[in-house]
Amino acid sequence: FADILFHKGGNYFTEGESCIQKAIVDHERLGMKWDLASDYLLLGQSLASTGRGAEATGFLDRARSLFNDCGSDGWCQRVEQV
Repeated sequence: FADILFHKGGNYFTEGESCIQKAIVDHERLGMKWDLASDYLLLGQSLASTGRGAEATGFLDRARSLFNDCGSDGWCQRVEQV
């Protein structure tokens, strides 16, 4: 859902960011590493696409680390492409 809001842009971006932040809290609490990594990747991609690259870097680094922990080399490469 957050992905759709990010792509709509404008006022929807803030709503999408709020949704993904809630997902991050839930996935972290539940120990869902792969889903958490996906959340961080989505947020990092979205921030980077709006010129907030410095802010995106931390989220992308966290995504790469979590994907690496899960043995998801292909997803680590995807993070590198952002």
